[in-house]
Amino acid sequence: MEPTIGELERVIRDNCSLLESMAAETQRRRPELGRPEGRSAPRNSLPLRREGGPGAAPPLPGRTAAKLQHYTGATQLEPYLAQVTLAATHNGWGQEETATHLALALEGPALQVLLDLPPEEQRDLQALTTALDRRFGQRPPAEQSREELTRRRRREGESLGSFAADVRLYARRGYPTFPGAAREELGLHAFLRGLTPERLRQHVRLSSPRDLEEALREAERAEEVLRGEPVTRRSVRVVEREMSASQSDEEEEARRAQSEAVPRRRRRTDCCYRCGEPGHLARNCPAPSPRSRVTSPTGNGHGVGQ
Repeated sequence: MEPTIGELERVIRDNCSLLESMAAETQRRRPELGRPEGRSAPRNSLPLRREGGPGAAPPLPGRTAAKLQHYTGATQLEPYLAQVTLAATHNGWGQEETATHLALALEGPALQVLLDLPPEEQRDLQALTTALDRRFGQRPPAEQSREELTRRRRREGESLGSFAADVRLYARRGYPTFPGAAREELGLHAFLRGLTPERLRQHVRLSSPRDLEEALREAERAEEVLRGEPVTRRSVRVVEREMSASQSDEEEEARRAQSEAVPRRRRRTDCCYRCGEPGHLARNCPAPSPRSRVTSPTGNGHGVGQ
């Protein structure tokens, strides 16, 4: 008995979801099915995402796609690759799609990188970034970063945040195999050693910070209290001079008060010339007048007058 048209329509509706899932699986595996036999799969593990196709990240409302800036090799490579990673995360790119956008963003001398790779590796993100690093990588060796960490001092007018960021960078590059806690300890000691001015450094050291972030917060708070503006060597000298002048004034007032509290030693001129006692003058002396001296009578010494 042949099925009716209604029965065929019901069977098709029941299997519609199965057919859609099979079509999606075929679309997802199409790049692998098209690869020549015997050739290994590319190193990128994420599937290629196509806009509007299966596997693509759903568009978020109100979000605009991030665009990569062109790269010529004249600037540092590491910050640019960080921008590439952010754009790929924002746009939902897979590794192969990220490699394609990165290759299309190269221009000028950086285009030579595409000639360094065979065509099959030009869409391999790991191979492309490795080729870029060989030509334009400017990462200093660990020894140089360690020396920079030892010599780094806060420059006049430099913000505390910029100084702390450099310390973190040199600690991370100089000791890449160290645990995070050990690098944090090294960064803290370098921050305290290179912090200026001296009064600010001593204050932060006395606060006994546990890590670099805590030392940075304490330094910013103390600097705001000291001047209300970034501390420089000139401003510190002005503060120290004002404090020294204020201290001198206080010492002078203390000496004056002490001299007033001690009774003044009575001078010799305050004594009476008549009796020699203090407390009054000769004209007011209560002592009796001294007897006048007896003079010898006029004569020749034998009672006979001359």
